[in-house]
Amino acid sequence: MILGDKKMRAVEISVIIPVYQAEKSLSKCIESIRNQTFKDWEVIFINDGSTDNSGSICEAYADLDKRIKVIHQENAGVSASRNLGIEKAAGSYICFVDSDDYIDKDMLLKLYEAIQEQESHLSCCGFKRVFYHGEQIKKEVDVLPACGDIQDEEAFKAQFGLLYEKTLLGAVYCKLYRTAVIKQHKVRFCSDIYIGEDFLFNQEYLQYGFQISIINQPLYHYICKDNGSLTKKVDFNKEQYNRILFKKSREFCENKGIWEETKTYISKLYLRGCFINIEQIFGADIHIKFREKIKYVKKITASSETKEALKIKKKKDPEYQLYRIFLKSKNTIFIMSFAYFRLVLKKIVR
Repeated sequence: MILGDKKMRAVEISVIIPVYQAEKSLSKCIESIRNQTFKDWEVIFINDGSTDNSGSICEAYADLDKRIKVIHQENAGVSASRNLGIEKAAGSYICFVDSDDYIDKDMLLKLYEAIQEQESHLSCCGFKRVFYHGEQIKKEVDVLPACGDIQDEEAFKAQFGLLYEKTLLGAVYCKLYRTAVIKQHKVRFCSDIYIGEDFLFNQEYLQYGFQISIINQPLYHYICKDNGSLTKKVDFNKEQYNRILFKKSREFCENKGIWEETKTYISKLYLRGCFINIEQIFGADIHIKFREKIKYVKKITASSETKEALKIKKKKDPEYQLYRIFLKSKNTIFIMSFAYFRLVLKKIVR
């Protein structure tokens, strides 16, 4: 079943789900949507060139439930898939769900009621990080906004940094967007990067309105699978994406007049990202010459974004102070040792 020129019935919520090699998780994902207490939705599957049974599963659900549509395309990435879903969305609101994840039965209803009742620009709930070891759940961590509704500029100025640091603005899941705003202003995902694209989408969307309805409940389940090694494959472009995100976030906050209130949060997340990028050079299955590792760390510490972030101080934040101490030292062995320790500690905690 391909979504084409056929006239689409108007619905309230369009749920856009990019799908790639998701045959093991797809049924749980779509069943969590079919079981929603809110019924006026459509699902748009974008099968992004899957070579497993994902496409067939999508088609089977489309045959079972006429609210479900399927688009098949050659592999183009998650951003391109979401952008295509936006073009095809018939709903008054858009919700993004990843095919690995699932949602609580009341998530759509609560997001919808909140954005409707308060006439907000966006509604946002918390999410639950679900860590797996093999097929068993090892740990669950709730990530909550921990703030009230944002309905005026002062509240936006006070709360934006907190939401940013908690990465609630770094994801497009667990949110409900107004379709008219997205389409009218041509808000789209950047297909040139694959880290931080959700942050950039949210910041572009928030250029056109700051009112956010907050639901302090973890209604979205974000699945974190253990891949069996310390890190995934190395991608040296990640440090570039981290710099782009810092620069774009600073520009957004300056345009909104909130940079002074948010710069410590944005700098902290950037410095954390530096260490996450350094962590990827470790792992038993990663074969990189030591001098290449040194060169990569030096590139991170020498960037203008790192230098700017290190100038910004935040008192009474031990995590932030540790990042600053190690990166300011410019001692690559010192920095790499801390990154490795941080990586191992995360694996133990999780």
